[in-house]
Amino acid sequence: MLQWFFTTGWSWLGIKIVLALIPIAVLLLALFIGHYWTQVHAWYAIKEEYFIRNAKREREEKATDK
Repeated sequence: MLQWFFTTGWSWLGIKIVLALIPIAVLLLALFIGHYWTQVHAWYAIKEEYFIRNAKREREEKATDK
């Protein structure tokens, strides 16, 4: 495996830089997924609260109509 790096012109510095960037890329990916996950859950919570309030209002309107 290392022979491929050296035959393609990679130096030790290049290998170290690539290996150092892998954890940073993983961290950024985790942050992106976490942000997206919280946004989706927040959207569902807002949507659910809207439907609960709407259902409450409809029940109150039906109770006052009678």
